[in-house]
Amino acid sequence: MNRNKEITEKEYDTYINERNFLTNAKLQGATSFAKAILTLSAGALGFSVNFVKQVFPKIEPYSKKYILIAWIGFGMSAILILISYLLSQYATSEGIKVLEAYYYDSNEIKNKYNVWIRFLNIMSILSFLIGAASLIYFSFINL
Repeated sequence: MNRNKEITEKEYDTYINERNFLTNAKLQGATSFAKAILTLSAGALGFSVNFVKQVFPKIEPYSKKYILIAWIGFGMSAILILISYLLSQYATSEGIKVLEAYYYDSNEIKNKYNVWIRFLNIMSILSFLIGAASLIYFSFINL
């Protein structure tokens, strides 16, 4: 916000309401994303274990590495999202410190956890996609 601009109390209230709405929307989106990735990863891991046992009783020896990569990808995706959840708690606490430093001390500091959370979320998606691609390739080889 441009601190040199004079704003009315009504404009400020509108700004705060919109900011709160957008912050809540972002939080709900992040929570939904994390739940979706965790559900998909755990479901894909469980499904693929049963799928391999029932559909592919005889597995091509050279294809075992692909199912292993798939399981590692799904497992890592779930683990990374769980770590992201934990860091989100730290980020919230850090966010409070950032706000207090800005408003009480006029210090502008960054929330160091946000970068890590974004990185973990991206890595979780990539791990899931690697797992899914490996499972598809494994299935293709063994059909």
